[in-house]
Amino acid sequence: MNKKKAPSKTKSKSKSKKGLLKKILIPLLLLLLVIGGIAGYMYYKAADTVDKINEPLKTTSTKVVDEKPFTVLLMGIGTQPSNAKRQLRGASDTMVLATVNPSKNEMNLLSIPRDMITPISGESKKGKISTAYTIGGAQKSVDTVSDLFDVSIDHYVTLNMDGLEQLVDAVDGVTVKNTFEFTQDGFNFPKGSLTLSGEKALSYSLMRYNDPNDDFGRQKRQRQTVDALFVKLVSAKGLMNYNAIMDIIGENVTTNISMKEIFGIAKNYRNIKTVKQNTIEGGKIVRPNNSTDKRVPSTYVISDKYIKEYSQLLKQQLAE
Repeated sequence: MNKKKAPSKTKSKSKSKKGLLKKILIPLLLLLLVIGGIAGYMYYKAADTVDKINEPLKTTSTKVVDEKPFTVLLMGIGTQPSNAKRQLRGASDTMVLATVNPSKNEMNLLSIPRDMITPISGESKKGKISTAYTIGGAQKSVDTVSDLFDVSIDHYVTLNMDGLEQLVDAVDGVTVKNTFEFTQDGFNFPKGSLTLSGEKALSYSLMRYNDPNDDFGRQKRQRQTVDALFVKLVSAKGLMNYNAIMDIIGENVTTNISMKEIFGIAKNYRNIKTVKQNTIEGGKIVRPNNSTDKRVPSTYVISDKYIKEYSQLLKQQLAE
């Protein structure tokens, strides 16, 4: 059982334009890079990809075009064997709510524990927040997070975790710094600097049960893997494989961000250089019969008091 105070302390870092972009999510990052400096055929390829991955929400927002603060819900989705054509939905293994505020020149990232128990929008019973996607896709996840924190969710981006594996292989692997040795899926990950293939990168980023920090440790490795992947995507190797990378994005990403809005982000939010990271804390990890075995499925229980504090924090971040 873990118990921490909330809201947790944030880590603030000054970021260049690339530093901002890499925190939004792989597909959006790459598209912004394309718009920022690549023209001709590559632009049209990007436009085709954006059209392919676009899946609108029931509600629309003009905040990006109007240069207003906006929110993006970022989700890494666990795939199922028959999910090649998105006929089956996995759960959202990773969920990050980003607030972007041009008047304050900052972006805030709030990591949401996948096992957090919460009311699921439109459902009669509470459940793990990660199951909202399984029940009703991006719309259900957006509605659930919006209801939970009492803030509007303007945009979302999802990436199937299989897509992460394919992207890593497309750039011939990524390099990460592992803080402790562990074994996952038959792979040994020694402590220190590691260069990982796509399959190993996926195993590395999804390991949970051998981590002393449980799901919080997994979230940290996933962010580390995404950062390392971004470095390779904007390298010469990544640009050489541009077509293959855009095809992978087209098969594994969904978003309601339009090409016009991507232009707006690239043009109107380029001065944002401060990124603050936060993780929902203040709750406790609960397992049946108070088991301490991390292989036993757990839930993360947090009080309404702390949720209200995070809600107030999000509203402050979005205030003009």
